[in-house]
Amino acid sequence: MFGPFRVLRDGEDLEPPSGIAAAVLKMLVLNGGVVHQERVIEHLWPGEPTEVGRGRLKNAVARLRRSPGVTIRTRPRATIELQERFRCDLAEFIRDAPRALSGVLSRAECLHLQELWVGPPLEDNLYDPWAEDFREQAQAFKDRLWALLDTTRDSAWQGRENGRLDGRDR
Repeated sequence: MFGPFRVLRDGEDLEPPSGIAAAVLKMLVLNGGVVHQERVIEHLWPGEPTEVGRGRLKNAVARLRRSPGVTIRTRPRATIELQERFRCDLAEFIRDAPRALSGVLSRAECLHLQELWVGPPLEDNLYDPWAEDFREQAQAFKDRLWALLDTTRDSAWQGRENGRLDGRDR
């Protein structure tokens, strides 16, 4: 979800949902495919009566179910679950950046993380409060990872197996 929102299946560009349905899908993907309905309602319709939020969420889920490549299961007053796995560049970046910064990943793996960053995270949701934590987390990791990649050289990466990074002891 760096740059504009896209949904691909086997390399084919599918028409992603728009609006609130897209926000629900993004929340699901970024949270491992499962989100509690109350959490979605709180984030997307803050201050609205619960029943109003549930009705709006039901409409958004119905739109998602009509989207190609998306299969969703809901549990009454519980969770919304994606029935298939989605690969998400932003989720991958947030998952792997701490490992890169702690010295677990190779330089090539760190460069792969850098390649994922093709535009602002959640570009289509710049003013949506639900997306703020993901954007801030990704930006913080990006700043640290880019600094690490800029300051290290190949010889320093070779020293990582000996407990050193950037030529210094950890």
